[in-house]
Amino acid sequence: MATKRKRKTEAPTQSRAASTAVFDEIQRLVEATVNGKLDERAKVDQFEGQDKEMLKGINDLIDAFAAPFNVTAEYVDRISKGDIPEKISDDYKGDFNEVKNNLNQCIGVMNGLIEGAATMAEAAGNGELDTRVDASQFAGSWQAIVQGINDTVEGVVVPLRDIGGVLDKMASGDLSAQVTNDYQGDYNILKVACNELGVQLQGVQKVLDDLQVAIVEGKLDVRGEAGQFKGEIAGMVNGINGVIDAFAAPFNVTAEYVDRISKGDIPEEITDNYNGDFNE
Repeated sequence: MATKRKRKTEAPTQSRAASTAVFDEIQRLVEATVNGKLDERAKVDQFEGQDKEMLKGINDLIDAFAAPFNVTAEYVDRISKGDIPEKISDDYKGDFNEVKNNLNQCIGVMNGLIEGAATMAEAAGNGELDTRVDASQFAGSWQAIVQGINDTVEGVVVPLRDIGGVLDKMASGDLSAQVTNDYQGDYNILKVACNELGVQLQGVQKVLDDLQVAIVEGKLDVRGEAGQFKGEIAGMVNGINGVIDAFAAPFNVTAEYVDRISKGDIPEEITDNYNGDFNE
């Protein structure tokens, strides 16, 4: 009777030990998953029968979660670093497929932004300043980003066209043209420079007009005031003065000699060196 009683107590003890081992293994997997160790799996080879099949099922369940999660994590990491991957082509079901579709949609948006920015950059390089990205093709914050890009380009184009138009008028002879719109920062610096160029050129025009009047009136000692101009524009006025000097010097000598001869005072021959018609 004692032997029979011992056999009755061995089976429950072994069953409890096996259950404890399965529980411990499941608990280990839970802790690993909570800690983000998604490559951990149940050690099924240490178990038999239904316990082994149950742990294999748990492994399969973790695989089903881990596979799409790892793909998503990889894609998000690449996108965050500016490495836009190809769209996910693997087949998923249910909520996993929805995550895949959302991620693919994000990739499509990013590619659209990159393509749009490249198109605008190429257009700007070709001087096609009217090119914009179609913001209506995007939604939410993406649309706001695209609109921000368009507004940035517009902010550059408007003052450039305004100032360029004034410079074009100046090139066509309208030296009174001025940039009248208000701009900030570097655009204002460009505006001021453009307007100052107009003022300088108008000043040169006035010098020419005044010199012409003076010459017509026989005032050959009048010269333009180069000091009121800057750089090569001042050099331009000095050049005009030099032209007048080139005419006035031999003319004054001739006038003096004619005056002396007319009064019977025959001077010495002219020994100064002249060129061309002046020499003749």
